[in-house]
Amino acid sequence: MNRFELKLGKKTGSQTSPLIKEWADMVLFANYKNEIITTSDTKKKKATGGKRVMYASHSPAWDAKNRHGLPDMMPFDYTQIAHVIPTDVIGETLINELPQNQSEEVKTAVLEETGVNYTYGTSKRAYRASYK
Repeated sequence: MNRFELKLGKKTGSQTSPLIKEWADMVLFANYKNEIITTSDTKKKKATGGKRVMYASHSPAWDAKNRHGLPDMMPFDYTQIAHVIPTDVIGETLINELPQNQSEEVKTAVLEETGVNYTYGTSKRAYRASYK
């Protein structure tokens, strides 16, 4: 049987994957969930759909975990996990990805396009972000 695992480290005996899984608060697995329907006239079964879902609990077929009490399976939508991701981390990540020489106006415009409001203090760590 195939098993989905994190693909980290190419050296034999690499311990990167277990360390990342232990460190992370969430390891989610995304997949398609097929629905089985039975036709009423012929009683044949048929797989349909392919709805995207994410799993937050471990299975013999994949690695997943969460420390936030998320449901085992949920729709593949950011709104399902947004409440457990600190917004100041999101804002700081976006700021760090912008070139260093960008003006405050450009930074504000980029963040507002992504739906993040922020205020700026005396250092990068002073950014505070929140979703609209």
